[in-house]
Amino acid sequence: MTNQTYRNLEEAVSQSNSIEFLTTRHSKSGEDAPSYPGLSQDGVEMARSRAEDMIRIINDSPDGTVLLYGGISNAPRTGATAKAYIDEMQKILGDNIYFVRKKDIKKRTKAYGANPEGYMRTIKEMASELKFKPNQKVVVELPMPLKSFCYETHLAGPDGKTDHSRWTQLHADHKKDYSGAIAEWFSNPELIKLFNPEEIARRQIKDMETLANLSKKLFPNRPVKIGFVGHSFLLDALQTYLANDGKISREGFEKIGGKVVDNAELARIAVDEGNNMYLQYRGKDFVLDSGKGLYGLAENDAGAIGGIENIAR
Repeated sequence: MTNQTYRNLEEAVSQSNSIEFLTTRHSKSGEDAPSYPGLSQDGVEMARSRAEDMIRIINDSPDGTVLLYGGISNAPRTGATAKAYIDEMQKILGDNIYFVRKKDIKKRTKAYGANPEGYMRTIKEMASELKFKPNQKVVVELPMPLKSFCYETHLAGPDGKTDHSRWTQLHADHKKDYSGAIAEWFSNPELIKLFNPEEIARRQIKDMETLANLSKKLFPNRPVKIGFVGHSFLLDALQTYLANDGKISREGFEKIGGKVVDNAELARIAVDEGNNMYLQYRGKDFVLDSGKGLYGLAENDAGAIGGIENIAR
């Protein structure tokens, strides 16, 4: 393992041992569009447009690259956004990319039982078959709700389901000014104590790493990229954390533009072989060296994979 720090994300992802995460907020929500629960029709079109960026990233990736779309929350609009991305990628890329869809995994899992063990056995078998396609680029649809990407994990009240009353009050104070609400959250000691944004960022990073560990086991010796679809506020905390030297503040939020993450807005995050982290967001590059101890903390056995049975939904 090297301690070398690269200049930016592009340089880091060019290294064979790096891993890249493609994170977006869910697309525009609204009355359910056909086949995309939780998204409006405008949201579907917005996701299809964002998929063009994913296609460019795949096309620029080396042969054998695997893009695993795996991290979502338990809100249907996050899984629907990931599905819209992959549907559009498959429509445009066609036979140039090998696609493994959720429906394919579900169909094959019936032989083993619709439980975590059955899904893992199926996924391992399908991954093993890719050994015979070493130069083929692959997109895998494996949506798994991760606790750290769910609002209620961090922002719920005593019932564990609905928003905490203080969080509701923050939104009421700022009405639809979500950027203003974030700025207050990141600078108000009372809010920070109740909803620690740095802890929220760290938990997301740990879940990202856990899924990365699983991906490396499933697809050894292949470049891997992992897609995540999350929520505003939580992603704003993550991106501020990475852009501001592992600290969250109002000033750190300004470094990424001081504006809430938009619907389907893309941030690219990479980790190199020395566990240095890189963020590319809104036309800027940020580097966070491994001395901050942010990455490399998750269990290597990818134990936090309990949400895998939810691909059946």
